This record gives sequence, structure tokens and C-alpha cells, in this order.
Amino acid sequence: MSNLFVLAPVLLMVVMLFFVSRGDKKKRATLEASLKKGDRVVTRAGFVGKLVELQDKHAKVEIAPGVIVTMVKSAIEGHDGGESAAKTEPTKLKTEPKGSEAESAPKKK
Repeated sequence: MSNLFVLAPVLLMVVMLFFVSRGDKKKRATLEASLKKGDRVVTRAGFVGKLVELQDKHAKVEIAPGVIVTMVKSAIEGHDGGESAAKTEPTKLKTEPKGSEAESAPKKK
């Protein structure tokens, strides 16, 4: 009887792991099936890019203009949901002196 109490938590954890991994496999399969050329994706490494080519196990992703990397499909985490930093140009930060420095600093024309 005491052996049952020892084995019950172990069996419960094994069953839980089985169902959790089964759900992850379904999500991964759905994601890989939905990928198509031209999609913007996010990789596990955090790169955002555009799918250039899809093969059985590999994908080619353009992460910058002219920079194409080949990776395994399982390294793709999902579709890019929003506007990425790769699309926008970097902005210049304006720094203005504060307080009395702003009044005494000569203005450039």
C-alpha cells in the first residue's frame, strides 16, 4: 500500500508531461503548416525577418536587406505581430541643454 503512495506522484507527473508535450506538438505543427513565403516571423534568437524560402526541415529568412540566413523550421517561434524595428529607419535623438544652459547657449542657424 505504501508503494502506491510513492508511485502515485511520479505517475501523475508523467501523465501531466505527456499531455503538455502533446499540446506543444500540435501548436508547433499548426505554426509550421501556416508558414508561407513572404511572412514576417520571429525566431527563438529574437530575430525578426521575412521568409524567403521554405523547405521540408529548413527555412531561409531575410533578417536585413541582403542578409539571408538558413535555419531549422523549429527555430521559428511565430509570426511577427507588429511593426518591426527592421522596417523603420533609426531616429536621431535630440538633446537640448536644460535650465540656464539653454538660455546661454548660442543658437545655430
